Amino acid sequence: MQGIRTLASHAHHDMGADSMPPLNQFFKMAVMAGVESSIQLHIDRGDDINASDSNGLTLLMLAAAKNKAAMCRLLLNAGADSALLDPTGRTAHAIAIAAGAQQAVEVLESPTVAPDLFTIPAQAPAIDDALVLLTDDASVAEQALDVASAEESPQTTIAAPMPHLILENDEEGFCLFDWEPEEEHRPPELDPLLVAEASAAQAAISAHEPIDSSADWDDVDAFLPDQSVPFIRKDDVEAREYLRLLLLRAYREGSVPSMDIESLSRNADGSANPEFEALLTLVVNDLGAEVDERFEYAAPDEDFTIFVSPQESEDEEERIDNAMHFIDSAASRRAEPLRIYLRDFQKIKLISGTEEVALAQRMEQQHKRALDALALWPYGIEEVLAAGRLVQAKKRTLFSMSMGPLEAQPELDDTGDEPIIVASAESSSDESDEEAEESAVTSDNAASLFFDALLRLSKSVTNPQSPSSTDEIREHLDSLRLNTSFLFGLAKATATDTHESANSFVAAMTGYLQAREQMATANLKLAFHIAKKYLYSGEPLDDLAQEANIGLMKAVERFDWRRGYKFSTYATWWIRQQVGRAVADTVRTIRIPVHVHEKLQKLSKETRAFESETRRPPEPAEIAERLGISLRILGALERIPQEPTSIDDEFDDELIDASAYDSLVSPDPFESCAESQFCRIVDSVILTLKRKEEKVTRLRFGIGVNNSFTLEEVGVAYGVTRERIRQIEAKSLQKLRNPIHSDRLLLAFSGSLPVRGKKAPSVDVSADEADEADGAIVEEIITDADQTSKIDPSSEINESPITCVETSSPNEAHESSAFIQLTATSKSLDRLLSQMEEAGVRVLDDRQGTSGKIWAYVAHTSDGQHRKLVRKLLAVGFEFSPGKGYWK
Repeated sequence: MQGIRTLASHAHHDMGADSMPPLNQFFKMAVMAGVESSIQLHIDRGDDINASDSNGLTLLMLAAAKNKAAMCRLLLNAGADSALLDPTGRTAHAIAIAAGAQQAVEVLESPTVAPDLFTIPAQAPAIDDALVLLTDDASVAEQALDVASAEESPQTTIAAPMPHLILENDEEGFCLFDWEPEEEHRPPELDPLLVAEASAAQAAISAHEPIDSSADWDDVDAFLPDQSVPFIRKDDVEAREYLRLLLLRAYREGSVPSMDIESLSRNADGSANPEFEALLTLVVNDLGAEVDERFEYAAPDEDFTIFVSPQESEDEEERIDNAMHFIDSAASRRAEPLRIYLRDFQKIKLISGTEEVALAQRMEQQHKRALDALALWPYGIEEVLAAGRLVQAKKRTLFSMSMGPLEAQPELDDTGDEPIIVASAESSSDESDEEAEESAVTSDNAASLFFDALLRLSKSVTNPQSPSSTDEIREHLDSLRLNTSFLFGLAKATATDTHESANSFVAAMTGYLQAREQMATANLKLAFHIAKKYLYSGEPLDDLAQEANIGLMKAVERFDWRRGYKFSTYATWWIRQQVGRAVADTVRTIRIPVHVHEKLQKLSKETRAFESETRRPPEPAEIAERLGISLRILGALERIPQEPTSIDDEFDDELIDASAYDSLVSPDPFESCAESQFCRIVDSVILTLKRKEEKVTRLRFGIGVNNSFTLEEVGVAYGVTRERIRQIEAKSLQKLRNPIHSDRLLLAFSGSLPVRGKKAPSVDVSADEADEADGAIVEEIITDADQTSKIDPSSEINESPITCVETSSPNEAHESSAFIQLTATSKSLDRLLSQMEEAGVRVLDDRQGTSGKIWAYVAHTSDGQHRKLVRKLLAVGFEFSPGKGYWK
């Protein structure tokens, strides 16, 4: 017997821990971390202490396995059951022994502590009476009284075991902790009548078509503003006063400066707002004024602004108030056409399937009535024949009058996602080569059938009053397949005709129009829903909605209610086809035929589906098999270029980290080509040296290696002194100073050759110093050359020793050489800048100024001369700044 704790949980003794409710993860984390305050919080909140985790371990088992004695004691005091078993049949005590948790074992083997459920306040004066009420065992009550008197704490816990705890409830005892028996309810016997009624109710529910009746908000009281915030807010008193004075001036003088309208039309960030500027110009024109190009300004010594008196007459006040109200209304977002369209069609109620069939039948009946009246209307027959003669003379298109032959109806399949292509003469321009030939044949057949019917009609009008002749005329009119646009145009021409058949024709076409509009407006929500699926195609939403409505109108006129489909199912394909073709016609910079665009969409869809199924990209043969096309056509589709990027688009390279710039941004092809050409020239010049001189030169100036090396590093690599390496370097540069080599480098570097035999006017130099100046330029060019090959400095260590020759180099010689270097380089740069100015390029030389930069404003290289100059700029170290030019 485990005392009160065992009594409180004895119903769980026969249950394993794996059958416990799921464990609170935060409770588990608190126990594993040993946070007593958090554990006590979960206990006070009522979380299940005996719950188990996914491994079937309770909190007590987890604390015992981690040897957390304090946590075990706290859980036992809270009522944790130590007799629960884990999935392997072990208790918390067995788990602690197996884990070697000695302290936890001692806590679990200690006398059991009663749960807080039976904590008794020490101040309770009638504890004996309470226990008498709670139990029949006098010994238990006496033992509890002894424990209560022995404790001095505010709360006293009954630690003695209580074998039984029963509440007094009249004469029968009720066990507080036993399970309540649950009565088993047997299912009722099968009743065929109830089954039939339930089946009929379910069939009625399935056949029910809900109708949206939530459009009416009359029973809802909502307090909303009359309009959204206008462009110029009403709380911006200064701006509205300025606008009012501008309108008052326009009304009085008849003209206002355009700069005033531009200043009022700017956004909060100072950018221009052409829409609001156009609105203000419209209002000014409506007031009888115009916008001119006057420039009015105010300075401390002069003022060219015009004073406008704010005093308004009654007429002026009324006109300006109306203009201000119009501006606020037009600038509001509620005045946007798309918002007005959405707001209007949301008020239109939907129609049921029965009403759709009724409207379609009504349209069909009215169309037949119109043709019956036309067959008895002489003027109408004459107009039909006259229009037919214009088609024969090719002064009018066939499809402006006739719908052509019967169209192939789409095969409706709810599992498909692609818009279908209805084969009709209207889409003949969008077919492929084979399809275009077939479409041309179909168009010729349609024209032949039309002309035959027209000829038979002209023969039948010889006796229009004969009943047989009237029937023939009616039959020939059916053969002509006159479209609704032609019939509506014919109805407008009956204004002066008082014939009875003319009135019947107009009435029939009016009824047809009403039924068609009701059918179309009731399905505007469907059209807009489909248009929104193409929102990321690049087309504006209002244009997509317009194309969707065009497709909806086609579906309304072609809907065949006899096929049994709902109109929404039928119209979806027409709307998708219309929107898809409109996107294909307008979204691409380089337009491709519509049928090719649709094949590309299908190719993309099948490719994604294949990758989703196989987790790999498809092979050409596999994707061609899925599409049912040949490899030749597949290759042609894959060769179609993607959407091109404008060459004028500027990329914000400043947002890219410098370390990742080379990997993310492709280099400029022009710069890459210029650098590659320059490196080839430098490499060809260096190859004219001896092998040892070439290697030393490359290592010293970093040509073909990752970094340049010092004299000491190169000397260590070759096993000679640094002075010997300096001598080899000087000898190599002396060879490169030869005009045969230096002229090639100078020509590639600056684009011009030096004028030899003349001394510089600013400094007196000897011939040897002039050669040293050319060598300095050569040295600078070699230093700036790109890496063309990778050379290991240790590859030449085993070369034959190089004899060392002691030389001297005074400081005066170095200073003179550096001065000549700077002078020669500066002259070369000056010559290049002069060439830029001669070519018409604006040059800003601020080398002696505060910035110390040189700007060459070459934004576009329009011809070969400019491209050559740009190559020279890049060669001397200029950098390109997008939109401005080159700087150094």
